[in-house]
Amino acid sequence: MKKNFRKTPEFITNRIKVLNSDNVIIATIIKINKNQIEDLKFRNLNLQLTDNHISFKNQYIPENTVGLYSRKNIDGYKNVHKDQEKIRKLFYLGERPYYGDWKKGSFPLYSSREVYQSDDIPPRELSIATELLEETENDLKVKVSVDIILNRNDENFDEELFFVLNLLQENIHSVNVFSSETSREEYLRTLSLTWDVFPPGERNDDLERIIKGSRNLTPKRVEEIQNKYDYLVALNPVEIISGLSGMRKYFGAKFSDNLVVFENLNYGNAIYVLFENWEELSKMSRTEIQTRPADEFIRIKHTPNWQQSLERIIAGRK
Repeated sequence: MKKNFRKTPEFITNRIKVLNSDNVIIATIIKINKNQIEDLKFRNLNLQLTDNHISFKNQYIPENTVGLYSRKNIDGYKNVHKDQEKIRKLFYLGERPYYGDWKKGSFPLYSSREVYQSDDIPPRELSIATELLEETENDLKVKVSVDIILNRNDENFDEELFFVLNLLQENIHSVNVFSSETSREEYLRTLSLTWDVFPPGERNDDLERIIKGSRNLTPKRVEEIQNKYDYLVALNPVEIISGLSGMRKYFGAKFSDNLVVFENLNYGNAIYVLFENWEELSKMSRTEIQTRPADEFIRIKHTPNWQQSLERIIAGRK
């Protein structure tokens, strides 16, 4: 079975043509014999057999080590336009001393060269959901799907379809496409964030409230969350926020009615800053937020200077 597709399979495009709905989901139906629970191809589902009854993960975000699209799903990626003309770009090479003597001061050194134009594509953070359809004494049938509904009238449908197909393919090694019985709006409501908003209090109590219910947090990630909490509280927010959206747990801080900062507990590779309509945006999935106008949110990657960037935004908006 192929790890990834180089193009959308013909059977998928043919099936989409005959579907009676514009809303489609990428899913597959698999039959698992109870003797197969240790099969490597099902390892991501965390199958366990207890008293002849199989349990499994209802939903999970694939690890970025699984493959190319699982990594892009968590880390994002750069889309390089080799079909377009190159542009000249400056690159910062660090500080250099005047006349080789740091005591005389320093200056920033830049280098200019031509590069292909590119776009930074943010992570989608899609998860894979598993639903039990039927269980017998010897086997079970489950539906495994990616937690997004695609609308074939959307301008970027083909691109999103290809991405989601490959995400499921490299994790489950099987794909298909189905009509969705629910509307796009109904589906998005199931992804909406449920916020827990509370004033800053005792550190340990706040952290317990934030972390409670989050899964698969490593000790290192817990320490990172504690450090982020300490940092945000030091910036004097009016309230602490904790949000839950499916498998994704978020936490952050509210600095005013039009300024909220939050990040994903499990994958803290960036923070989001939401402005005037943060309550509306918080009802959307991360994929939907990333399609909104640039003046409605800012996504800040955790680069070495991310704190300075955030502090400048907060100072300018408070």
